[in-house]
Amino acid sequence: MPKKLSILILTHNEEDVLEHTIASAYHLGDEFVVVDSGSEDGTTILAEQLGARVFKRPMKNWGEQRNWGIDQCEHPWIMVLDADELLSPELDTAIIAWKESEAEEPKVWSMRRVNHFYGRRMKYSGLQTDRINRLFHRSQRYLELEVHEKLDAPIGPVLPGNIEHHTYRGAEHWSAKMHHYAERSAQQHNDKTGIITPFHTAVKPAFRFVRHYFLRGGLFDGAAGFHYSWWMARGVALRYKYMKALRKNK
Repeated sequence: MPKKLSILILTHNEEDVLEHTIASAYHLGDEFVVVDSGSEDGTTILAEQLGARVFKRPMKNWGEQRNWGIDQCEHPWIMVLDADELLSPELDTAIIAWKESEAEEPKVWSMRRVNHFYGRRMKYSGLQTDRINRLFHRSQRYLELEVHEKLDAPIGPVLPGNIEHHTYRGAEHWSAKMHHYAERSAQQHNDKTGIITPFHTAVKPAFRFVRHYFLRGGLFDGAAGFHYSWWMARGVALRYKYMKALRKNK
């Protein structure tokens, strides 16, 4: 008997991309569960029109929200997608084969993720080794982190194919996204960070740029690699800016 699969998607103002994401996995999911954290556009209406079960819930942090979403899913297996991700045909085929297989399975499967930025498929810039656990038994849980949440499990066997991540939707959207991540990152790192010095606000951002652009080959991604590396450095600087504000307001 084929395995039953719930597909879980967290949303916030994803009206412009959600339909493509659900369409790319529509025939794989035995149900779609969307957990929305306060969209101000037509995201939730669209999700319902596409057949998803929609829940509206304020977000505490990404990991906690994903865990809550897992509890709303009805089936034994969960696949988590972001609203700006698509499945490649090869990955689609691999998941179909996995659903039909009766062999004993690991509890966690991982997938390679290919990132698209500034209209370019990124081959370097530190993104070339992006591999994430995304298909797992419902008994698994996420670490409740403010940013970069991950399953509390080792990386599982990799399925053939890719998740295509279209993370950049324009300068305004990207800037807002990076400020949001930096603010949550400040909350996550605040208690384990001592006095904020020029090392944090200047040296660490500079090294982050060097790491992505030179050490991880961002220069081979052209202008997209430069802009991505610059934003990674700016993200570090913004973290400490928000951390200073957090401490000032206590």
